Amino acid sequence: MYFDTKLSTIVAAINDIPAIPDWVYKTSKSRLVKRVSNTEFYYYNRLDFPWPLSDRDVVLRSVFTQDPDTRIARSVSTDYNKGLVDLVPDVVRLPEVRIEWIFYPLKDGRIKLEYYLRSDPGGSIPAWVVNLAVDRGPIRSMTAFRELLKQPKYKTQVLPYVID
Repeated sequence: MYFDTKLSTIVAAINDIPAIPDWVYKTSKSRLVKRVSNTEFYYYNRLDFPWPLSDRDVVLRSVFTQDPDTRIARSVSTDYNKGLVDLVPDVVRLPEVRIEWIFYPLKDGRIKLEYYLRSDPGGSIPAWVVNLAVDRGPIRSMTAFRELLKQPKYKTQVLPYVID
């Protein structure tokens, strides 16, 4: 995707953990678990799966880095199943997740985004459920994310750890 906004706006939005259910497909709950720094934190997401399947959840460690010369930035979130959040009864903890955002500042002022997601939903899931999420999830999430970026609380952000 391409965005006509500054990098700080995008990073402020993806780091607004309580707002994740507003734009990430099928995410019903999200909360910050532990902040290590402005560029590293842990958060919890719960995913709403269709009945009769159990909901899923995951604890993620997120790290933001940026090359000061190229200004290319990355935000990488990986599963962190090491006891920060207790298991929830009747909810399946995702055994593997990796989310990667790569931001390329372009000469015309836009930001090019490459987004990658790899996950193992755990348990036994019918192919039609997986296909539903694969077909709809990324498009719905990115469409909602583009709308989220229009909010003034993100557009006015200046983040000291982001080179715009």
